[in-house]
Amino acid sequence: MLISKDWGPAVVGLLNPKIVLPEWCHGMDEDGLRLILDHESEHLEAGDLRLQAVAGLFPVLLPWSLPAWWMWHRLRLAVEGDCDLRVLRRNPRATRAYMELLLEVGKRMPQGRVAAAMLSEPERSLARRIRTMTMPFPKKPLLRAVLLVGLGVILIAVACAVPTPMASDEQADLPAPAAAVDATDPEISELTKDLLEEPVFTPFTSPPAVLNREEILTALEAEYPPLLKDAGIGGTATVWFFVDEAGVVRRTRINEGSGHAALDEAALSVSEGIEFSPALNRDKPVPVWISLPITFTVSDGAGPRRTAPAEDPTRRVEVRDTPAEADTPPDEASLADSDQDISGAPTFTPFTVRPDIVNRTVVARALEEEYPPLLRDAGIGGTVVAWFLLDDQGTVQRVQVKETSGHEALDEAALRVARQVRFT
Repeated sequence: MLISKDWGPAVVGLLNPKIVLPEWCHGMDEDGLRLILDHESEHLEAGDLRLQAVAGLFPVLLPWSLPAWWMWHRLRLAVEGDCDLRVLRRNPRATRAYMELLLEVGKRMPQGRVAAAMLSEPERSLARRIRTMTMPFPKKPLLRAVLLVGLGVILIAVACAVPTPMASDEQADLPAPAAAVDATDPEISELTKDLLEEPVFTPFTSPPAVLNREEILTALEAEYPPLLKDAGIGGTATVWFFVDEAGVVRRTRINEGSGHAALDEAALSVSEGIEFSPALNRDKPVPVWISLPITFTVSDGAGPRRTAPAEDPTRRVEVRDTPAEADTPPDEASLADSDQDISGAPTFTPFTVRPDIVNRTVVARALEEEYPPLLRDAGIGGTVVAWFLLDDQGTVQRVQVKETSGHEALDEAALRVARQVRFT
């Protein structure tokens, strides 16, 4: 035990703690001095000073954190309150005397504060400690403790189960599940079964052609998620299709997502209703994987602008091919008029075999080179539908914009790319 001039009562020292009493304690009666010693002895036995020292590191390391300072202050009150209750447990008949002692010591408390466990605290803290000592002891404290611990465990479990925003974004980027296919179907050939699992390149000379464009346009409007449509949010989801020898779609899956899970699901729903003609390798129907973009856009006018999937099976070169009317077989009378001048304006021209792009690699490179840098860096894209006038050798004679992207720079870039396309 140590004696100071006017500082204390308190416990000081981390490695070898000691009780410090001020000189004025010599004038106290025996009961009051015993209560002071009981209080400081409880601090010594419980190691309260070491606990406060360790907890005090947090506000020192995180001085900007208000919760850290608040918790440290609450811990000091809890330590003193717990010590008070242990003293009263030792001296059950000295409750009033102990409270009066706290007030008396509080009047003489020194102004300077150091790392110590002190009998008395500032006025506000003393009031809280006295209320704690006078409140009735809770009934069934063990049951209350079990219930509180259980509630804490439940809250922690709920917090761990709630997905983070990053996790939600990652889930939105996952590819949609592929449509289920019964590989035991006797109508599916052995070659089709071998190709069903994953998209692979299959040689063909004529790609599958979309047969029901009007139905697809209707499905695009019906499947467009209303909340996204009303908000003017669109996007393009590129979908893998596995088309068998009969032109039947056996499996669909997302190739490149639109960035919105709801749009990807809508694109798969639309894909289920698309009908194709069989792909041909020379004159033989073959099963193939093709990748087509399905776009949901909202035009400046009323209603969504509908964009059916392009017939270009290349996933990188997004060049929309011939208009839907060209899928209608011409009659002999229309074939007889095929020599008329058609260069004035876009018009339907009868043909039995549509032109096909022969320099896809060049076109893909041109798409990257002609993309306006300012729009690309800003993440602004768009789709331009272009008219091509081809001569009887497949040479592009004229191009013009059919549907604008909404950005003049993108339209001009699309026309520059279009002039580099070569056809059969």
